[in-house]
Amino acid sequence: MNTFLRPLGLAAAIGWQLIAMARAEEAGPELTVLAAATLQAPLKELAAGFDGGRTRVRFSFDSSGVLSRQIRHGAPADVFIAADWPWIDGLKAAGRLLDGTIGIVAGASLVVIQPVGAPPVKDLGGLAGLSRVAIGDPATVPAGVYAREALQKAGIWSAMREKLAYAGNGAAVAALVERGEVDAGIVMNGTPMRRDKAVVVYTVPEALHHPIVYPVAVLKASEKPAMATAFVLYLQTPAARAVLKKHGFTVPAD
Repeated sequence: MNTFLRPLGLAAAIGWQLIAMARAEEAGPELTVLAAATLQAPLKELAAGFDGGRTRVRFSFDSSGVLSRQIRHGAPADVFIAADWPWIDGLKAAGRLLDGTIGIVAGASLVVIQPVGAPPVKDLGGLAGLSRVAIGDPATVPAGVYAREALQKAGIWSAMREKLAYAGNGAAVAALVERGEVDAGIVMNGTPMRRDKAVVVYTVPEALHHPIVYPVAVLKASEKPAMATAFVLYLQTPAARAVLKKHGFTVPAD
């Protein structure tokens, strides 16, 4: 049984019927997807394969907190892909999501990155010996929430607080590392970065933070709900999952 959609679930076959309906009933061959920045690479690759390339998929990538705030303020969009459940759950409680379309796109890991050539830390405890470490702002950035949780469980949060530099999203954390303005950063794998400037040196054990997932939903305000739902279902196809895996993400089990 496919467990992709929660809580109601939709069969994949319905998704392809919805595509046919959308072609006939909806005029604009374009979808707007608001998505967590760490999914930028696989989503851009996947966009070309949706609906045989007939529908253009436009993306806006940022932290989940920023995107959630835009949705609450009425930003026109069709699909939201967050990097943690609270942002989806909050919008659901506010009546902003289409019932039956909430699911999980992928999972990820939390990693430590450092400037190329820097002596690599071997665990989270090694961060305590550094001068400056960047994380996403826990108030708006899921990676920052995961990082804070991991540092707390590792017993070094108090020691690290004065050394932390908060950034608005994972890409901003990576930029600080690339420029050598901090000694290390904690981000989710898949965060865009210059590989000639920054490198992953350590993967944080999953036991130190709650599972990292990317939930998705169709927005109730979407003017193309059928096509938007079809896109959500497209993300669970074998081809889409293969792309996500290629970029280092995990996918929900069937």
